[in-house]
Amino acid sequence: MNKRFHRLRGKGLSARGAGRAWFVGAVLGITAGIFLVVTPSISRAAPITLFDLKGFTYDIQDGCYLLDGETNAYDSMYYLSVDGTTYTGTRSGTEEDGMEALCDPESISGLNVRRKVFVPPTMNWARFLEILENPTGSDITVDVRIYGNLGSDGETGIFGTSSGDLNWTTADAWVVTDDADDFATPPSLAHIYDSTTAPGTETIDTVSLAGDDMYYQWNDITVPAGGTVIIMHFGAQHFANALATADATGLSSLVEVAPMVADMVPTELSQVVNWFGDQDGDGMLDLWEDLFGLDSDDPGDGDE
Repeated sequence: MNKRFHRLRGKGLSARGAGRAWFVGAVLGITAGIFLVVTPSISRAAPITLFDLKGFTYDIQDGCYLLDGETNAYDSMYYLSVDGTTYTGTRSGTEEDGMEALCDPESISGLNVRRKVFVPPTMNWARFLEILENPTGSDITVDVRIYGNLGSDGETGIFGTSSGDLNWTTADAWVVTDDADDFATPPSLAHIYDSTTAPGTETIDTVSLAGDDMYYQWNDITVPAGGTVIIMHFGAQHFANALATADATGLSSLVEVAPMVADMVPTELSQVVNWFGDQDGDGMLDLWEDLFGLDSDDPGDGDE
């Protein structure tokens, strides 16, 4: 997209709540090659617009993808594709005091697929939940892809990965992208899709950045008969690459575990397959061990 053209941002449902008090205590009471982006025919009127701590915009469309973000951060990013079919569920409203956008269920490959996008006013990111529900009596296995286009256009580059280099591979849990101008528009972006300290049973299988077209994909995700699987990932917008890197590091290492799982009930947490593993094999998710001050490397404390 040519940056000389200014995209008019649609007025939508505002959930600007940066000053509103909220809490996450309830959590404790209770988880190569060229890629061509095909933009689906999705309504772009009246987005659900949420705002992070800095006041950056997350303009959520039908299908629960982001159209622009802040100052053309994205050129339509975070589409969901299941077995090659793009999800287009209608955005139906919000929950959690207006901090989480909901998009309606849609049948894809025998699954009921829906999405949630949560933007807490005390943090600088959006949390995406890809919810795959299997209403049938047989297991269903699918590939899940997150894809889209970045507002950094032809200047798009990689400015950080969880491996510490500038080579984005499937060994990484996150990547930071931007154009050549740090501290300028469009913002620096972090894309976080796995944990560096407590990965789940499903890890990323394919990543690609071709120009400003981006995707990452999980292959062979099995949703058990009558069951539900959730894939969780995050998108962050920042003023600088260093800040985007700091947020990505904090999220992937579970430093920010309480806010990142805010308003998720225990059932949802247990259905997340790409985070919150049980690396010491004691039967308790690493997430809960971190929250309750236990040692996720000690197999003897899971029953405490």
